Amino acid sequence: SISAQLDDFSTLSTAKSVEMLVAPAEPPMKCSLKIVTDSVKVYVNCAGMVDKSSEIAKCNKEIKMLTPLIKKLEAKMANPKYLETAPAATVEKDRAKLAEYSGKRDEAEKTLKSLQ
Repeated sequence: SISAQLDDFSTLSTAKSVEMLVAPAEPPMKCSLKIVTDSVKVYVNCAGMVDKSSEIAKCNKEIKMLTPLIKKLEAKMANPKYLETAPAATVEKDRAKLAEYSGKRDEAEKTLKSLQ
């Protein structure tokens, strides 16, 4: 399990400490986020370590990139003709993309809020 490898993470990252949070626990304020997989997210406490304006710009850039993709997929999913005529596998793939993009945007918005 990941919790058994916390010392390894600390050594590899040269971090003073590593803490594992289990959902729905909230990360500390002033953390930057990197989504590794759908189920693994890495938060780095950036207080006093990084350029806050740069991190805010990264979050804004990600939100700006994801928003039109989400709107396009939402429009597809709202179109009954698309849902009727598209192969089921394609519709399911689009639903998965929509969920992934929405989750990433939500996380970027959460990170942005914590940095402000």
